[in-house]
Amino acid sequence: MAKDIKIDFDNNDLAFVDGDLVIVEGDECVKQHIKTGLFILLMDWFLDITKGINWFNGFKNDPKFLNAQIKDAIKSVENVVRLGKIKFYNATPYWKVEAVVYTVDNDEIEINAETPIKG
Repeated sequence: MAKDIKIDFDNNDLAFVDGDLVIVEGDECVKQHIKTGLFILLMDWFLDITKGINWFNGFKNDPKFLNAQIKDAIKSVENVVRLGKIKFYNATPYWKVEAVVYTVDNDEIEINAETPIKG
């Protein structure tokens, strides 16, 4: 079972309770990894500049290409075996993704991610 340090997405920082780091595991860990993957734009992550969604070129030039990148980012998360329904919105200065994913444990996880677009 995957475990990770919890991220507080409201302030984009590590989550603490009474001064201690919070750990997420199982479905919550998968959700967090998906949301994190959707937040990374191409060339943003210093450890691997090939990771991330190519919003600047992909979205402006071909929305289908961007949609495919979002699907690939979700499917590349460890323990995700299948992507179910997915909706992609671009009506605000954010992109929003609603999706259903299925894990190796046959769990169904709902994802709601709203990502600030830079630029």
